Amino acid sequence: MTTTALKKALEERGLPTAGSKGDLEMRLRQDLLDKNEDPETYDFVESSATIDDESSVSNINLLVQLTALLEAQSKEFKDKLDSKLEAQSKEFKDKLDSKLEAQSKEFKDELDSKLEGQTTTISELNTNFKEHCSKLDSKISGLESGLADIENSVTCLEMKVDQKFEEIDEESKKLKQDIKDKLTKFEGAVNSKLRLFETRISTGIKSSEFSLEPSVLSGIPVDPRLIKDCLPEFHGRLEECPTTFLKTAESLLCRTSIPTEIYLQILTQQLKGSAGTWWNNIKGMGLDWEQFKTEFKKRFDSEAVRASIHKKFLTETQPSGMRAVAFIIQKLQLFKRVHGDDSIDDSVPYILELLHDKFRSLVKVAQPKTFEELRGIVGTLDEETSNSSKAKTLPRNDETPKCYGCGRSGHIRSRCPEN
Repeated sequence: MTTTALKKALEERGLPTAGSKGDLEMRLRQDLLDKNEDPETYDFVESSATIDDESSVSNINLLVQLTALLEAQSKEFKDKLDSKLEAQSKEFKDKLDSKLEAQSKEFKDELDSKLEGQTTTISELNTNFKEHCSKLDSKISGLESGLADIENSVTCLEMKVDQKFEEIDEESKKLKQDIKDKLTKFEGAVNSKLRLFETRISTGIKSSEFSLEPSVLSGIPVDPRLIKDCLPEFHGRLEECPTTFLKTAESLLCRTSIPTEIYLQILTQQLKGSAGTWWNNIKGMGLDWEQFKTEFKKRFDSEAVRASIHKKFLTETQPSGMRAVAFIIQKLQLFKRVHGDDSIDDSVPYILELLHDKFRSLVKVAQPKTFEELRGIVGTLDEETSNSSKAKTLPRNDETPKCYGCGRSGHIRSRCPEN
């Protein structure tokens, strides 16, 4: 029921018409109940009301038509829109499906290609791995076999080493015994020489007749009455060492009770040859013992003298009438005057070149490395040359070298197997 109808019904009943539609309905319903009327059966239709306003009816009809037209157009638009959306959806779906299918196929092909390559690589790696494992197993087997062989070899070597040590112990014991025996023999020989030396001193024999060094005799006192016969002589030759002469003489004089002031008077009697001439020329200077030693060294051991010694050592060849052994000993004395005792083996190449022609080529074949080897070879050649009555001939240059130790050919004495 409209508000207008409610207001009209209230107006007919003499009730107020102010308020909202709900208030109006409540007011009308209450009035009906007060008058014992049923609100449910009450006819709220304005039976007496007529539509006077034709324009309202026209507007309603127009509104109905417009609503119908709008519904029709809305339905048509909706149908067209649904059709178009369906077509576009189908087209988009087809395109999307086609594109997805193409991309899926491309991705699948690429993935299949990569998987195929990876499968091939994995297969090759598996094959290589198996081959390497096989080779490694083979190598391990070989190493185990080699290790077993090495262990056997080490065991055998240990047994040999133990056996060798036992042999060395036995040889060491024998060697110690041999050394002990040799020392005993040497001690006896030294004691024998010492007794011989004491005997010779007591009988007045000169010290130049035997070869014991002053250091060996330092503990033996010397009788002043026999000192002159014990002192060495000095002739002033280049091969004679003035330092050794003074040291030997002073060592002997110190073991007597003779005062130092008398040393000069005794020793100058031992100067012979050019040395004696030199002393006769300077003895008027009134030298004491120390001054004499200085002047003596200045005259016979100066730089000029050493230069002459060096020149003689390098240039003077073996005279035809001189034995080879004597020549090389003289050369060694000259070399020691300049270079001392430390490097005597260095003199061998120089001495070799100064030997007589008949010796030089033969000695070069033997290739001596030390002075003792040179002395042994030259001594043998000297004996073979002097003993012409014996049926020995000197080896030629084109013959194989001969050992002068064992007497066999094919090697020299320094390389003799029997050494």
